[in-house]
Amino acid sequence: TGRLLGQNLRTGMILAGLTLSAGALSWAEESRPVEQRDLKTIEAAFGSNDLESAEKQTTVFIRSYPKSPLLGSVENIRGLIFLKQRRTAQAIQAFTKALDYAPTAAFQQYILYNLASAQLEGRAAEEAEETLRQIHPELLDAANQLKLITLQASIYERKKQPIEAANYLSG
Repeated sequence: TGRLLGQNLRTGMILAGLTLSAGALSWAEESRPVEQRDLKTIEAAFGSNDLESAEKQTTVFIRSYPKSPLLGSVENIRGLIFLKQRRTAQAIQAFTKALDYAPTAAFQQYILYNLASAQLEGRAAEEAEETLRQIHPELLDAANQLKLITLQASIYERKKQPIEAANYLSG
């Protein structure tokens, strides 16, 4: 689970991102062991960059466990897969579904960050900025707050507002 993606200012390529705290996942304990096992398998495939396998496994999970409390995590990973494949429209759709299933406000922050990253990748800077406004930075630790600030600066950069980006980073 701590592989939520962020934006690299220099290349625009999706590389690394927010990490989930233990508190953000406490709700996962309510799922059945088989669901937890299948989620770990999906995470392992994603973590080893076996995106094709991870995508197939997310599809099977969604069909097999339509009422699982882990659907938010699975849809989030599905969005990350699409984002890595530069399938931004599908990533946005998956992150939006993940928000519908997110069981806690803390977990929603991570999904919103990923959604904003996908929107920015899809050249929708205004939508990305609107999504970032929904994030409560106080629910993130310091390292993830920094990633949030970097994403906001990337949005300003995309909107061709370098002065605003510099002011935001220095302010």
